[in-house]
Order: sequence, then C-alpha cells, then structure tokens
Amino acid sequence: MGWLLNAGLFMLLLLAVAYSAWAVALLIAVYFALKLRGLGGGRRHPREEGEGRRSMLRRVQRSRLAGSLLLVMALVALAEGGTYSVLLFVSLAMLAFFHRSIACSSLFSRVVPVAGSILVRRSVLPFMWVAVAEVKQSRGTLTSLLSGIQDTIVVRSCERAAVYLALEHSSLFRFGAESALLGRMRRLSSALAPLGAYLLPLDSAQVCERFSLRFEREKVEEEDWPVSLAAAQFDTVVIRARGGFVEAVGAYISVKDTDSPSLPGATQRMKVRPLLVETLEELGRRVTLPGPDAQTSFLASLCSARGEPLGQVLEFVGGEEGSTDTVAVRALSSPSAELSRAQLRAMARIYASAGGGIC
Repeated sequence: MGWLLNAGLFMLLLLAVAYSAWAVALLIAVYFALKLRGLGGGRRHPREEGEGRRSMLRRVQRSRLAGSLLLVMALVALAEGGTYSVLLFVSLAMLAFFHRSIACSSLFSRVVPVAGSILVRRSVLPFMWVAVAEVKQSRGTLTSLLSGIQDTIVVRSCERAAVYLALEHSSLFRFGAESALLGRMRRLSSALAPLGAYLLPLDSAQVCERFSLRFEREKVEEEDWPVSLAAAQFDTVVIRARGGFVEAVGAYISVKDTDSPSLPGATQRMKVRPLLVETLEELGRRVTLPGPDAQTSFLASLCSARGEPLGQVLEFVGGEEGSTDTVAVRALSSPSAELSRAQLRAMARIYASAGGGIC
C-alpha cells in the first residue's frame, strides 16, 4: 500500500509541475524530501550499532543524490525557459542538502496536539509527527540504560527531572504515523525492559503541558568534551544518537511559555562525534532521576505478564473524579496508576504480543 501511495503522489507531482500547480507540487515534493531524509523509517534495534552507522551513511547518500537530481532538474527547467519551476527545484535541492539543519531549527520546534492520541504534529510541517515517551527506570544508571539508543534523547534536569525519547515520522496520515511510531516504541521497550527501564508514552496533552516552554540555546564547546559539557549552563539537553556516538547535541535553558509548546532539537552538529557512553556518564552526574513510582511498577508488571490476555492482566479501579479521559488501573499486583485513555491504548499496542497477550 505504501508504494502505491508514493507512486500516485509522484504522478501527481509530475502533473502539478506540468500544469504549473506550484503549491501542490511544493507540498508533495517537500513530503518526498522528508521521506528521503529517513526520519523514523528504519527498523533500528538499539544495540545494532554497526547497522546504525551504515543506515546513517545510506541516508546521507540518498539525500545528496536527491539534491543532485533536483539541481539537474533545475538546470533543465532553466534551459527550457522556466521561472517558477527553477525556483521550486533549487529550493527542494537546498532542502535535501541541508534538511538536518533546517529541521532542527527553532522554527520547526513548535508542535500542536492531536486530540485523543500520543502524537503531536509539527506546526510548520503538518505531515511530521512526533511521539514522546518517558523512560521510567526501576534500576540501573542513565549510562547503562541508554547507551545503546539510536534516537533522540531529551534530558530535563529542572523542576521534574526526567528522560524522554522523542521519535519522529513523516506521513500524510495520522494513523500511518501512529502505527509506525508505536512499532518503534515496541522494539525499544523490548530492548530496555531487561535492563530495568520501561517506556511510558505521553499523550499529546501531557507533551504540550510538559514542553510549554521557550528554549534558549546555550553553546557547548566541543573541545575537551565532556568537560565542556560539565561546565555548560543548561536545564535541558537534547542528544541525537547514532551508532553509539553523539551525532548532534542541543543545550538549552527553558523559560515558561504556555502559549507555544515546542520540542527542541539537537541543533549543534559535532565535528568529532563523542561517545554516547561518555556523554551520558557526565549527564548522570548532573541529573538525579526520581526513583520508581506507581507507573514504573505498573509497567514492570505489564511487561512481566508475557502471553497473558489483557483481560487477565488489567484491573480498572476507577478514575479521576470529574474526568472522562483518565482512568486508574493496575496490572496484576502492581499499585494503581492513573493514565489517560490514549496512554492506555498505546501501551496495549506497545506491550501486546501478536496473539493479543502482553509482551
């Protein structure tokens, strides 16, 4: 189904260019450029570091190839006397070459909620979807739990210290993005659970509540890493990890801003990529994460009930008074945990087996 949709969109793109429907052509072409970017498309396992490096190299090569082809198309359009088509193809070529820097800019950090879902959507690019999961630990350190991650890690050290994974996916439709991102969370949870960590997906309202902030970027010097990281002043750090290395980092001081929730990006690309283990070790000295709570116990019990039907694992014990979106639920003998219905639906898919049981 995916290739049929892409083929149909490509034909529509050609027709839009032929009939000078530039608005339609630009929208479809930006979608294809972001698909080539490969955000969230890979079935990466957190410990497959060698495969992660090869996957990153393939994405860079595809982006450069796409940019080169678009420049050739711009030259052909110029030779044919085109004007708007030349500008279109040159703009798309620049997007293909510099997509990482553009996508991590503050312009693209603002998000809007998607009602009844764990997804938020980029306000500038409506087909870029983000799912955020909090890492709940029952044992282990920041380094031992996350050193194999090949995604975006967000560490918050002020007010409510927490670690999040921010996963992105480009799709025209919400349900396609949700399915892909829940599949990635499921694979990540399978790798993290034996280490004593569990993923708690946040619904869109919770994401907007926790990230209703304005992030002021702080420069981190690359020399003498990670000593420079220890000396930097920040309360939020974003790490884009690939293959056991830090590909890019973003350090921020946050200011409360209830009007425009935003998810900051790793905007500072590292010329010499430091080890992720070393970076997490330094962050572990600065950030004290809270201990296990009722939600951690709930997730641990949920994951331990392998192969059991949901009806034999979950017990509903009520909900928040006056709220229809929040329920109190326990798994086996765990304490009751208050979750939104969107969270509970997501966890049923993350921790469910193919036969309808858990894990």
